[in-house]
Amino acid sequence: RISYTGGGSSGSETVSGGDTNSYILTGLTNGETYIISIVAISSNLDGDNVTVMAVGLVPGRPTTSLDSTTATTISLSWSVPSGSVVTEYLIEWTRDTSVGCSDGDTGSTTITATSHTIPDLEEDSRYTITVTASNGAGSSEVSSTVTVMTREAAPPAPPSDVTVTDVTSSTITVQWGEVPCIHQNGAITGYSVQYGVMGSGSTQIVTVDGATMTETTIENLTPSTTYSIEVAAVNNAGTGVYST
Repeated sequence: RISYTGGGSSGSETVSGGDTNSYILTGLTNGETYIISIVAISSNLDGDNVTVMAVGLVPGRPTTSLDSTTATTISLSWSVPSGSVVTEYLIEWTRDTSVGCSDGDTGSTTITATSHTIPDLEEDSRYTITVTASNGAGSSEVSSTVTVMTREAAPPAPPSDVTVTDVTSSTITVQWGEVPCIHQNGAITGYSVQYGVMGSGSTQIVTVDGATMTETTIENLTPSTTYSIEVAAVNNAGTGVYST
């Protein structure tokens, strides 16, 4: 006879056949710990009752949902099947190397709550996230993967190598290089060229559309006048930092 106690219930099963040496108990509550005892029966007489093990069931697989994203954070929450006893959750994330300038960095954290905001992520990057529940008996199956992009942000660095390449009495031609990939924070859609008479405090802007356009000519300038010129990259989140 196999008897069990735990999870607020108890029961027993009689197993026929002296050669039987295994049996599966069903109807137990996930996450609970059970005391299981086995006693041999012969001619309706019970032998000694021997406790053979204490068994705890691992939690069920978490079900995850995405709550919100910003440029540098992802918030998600999850639940486990009813009856699961959980002591902690492991959240793991990986940055996708196929998007943007990712180097495939990974991270993880262990918490007891059923929601979490992952901080300090990279802008405009795709992350895959999983959650695993655990208790004293072990770990659940890993949740389905949540795949999500962080939002774009304005470039935090200016274009490289801003250079004046030609000057006439009324025009200045300026060239620049790309913003380093790691600082683009999204797809570059164009550039903003800001210029003004040196020391005047007044500026104007020339908009250059297209990520591959890295030159423009500023026209209708005043002869024999010194101008300051700065260039910034633009993406869908806004205008980035101007060169100095």
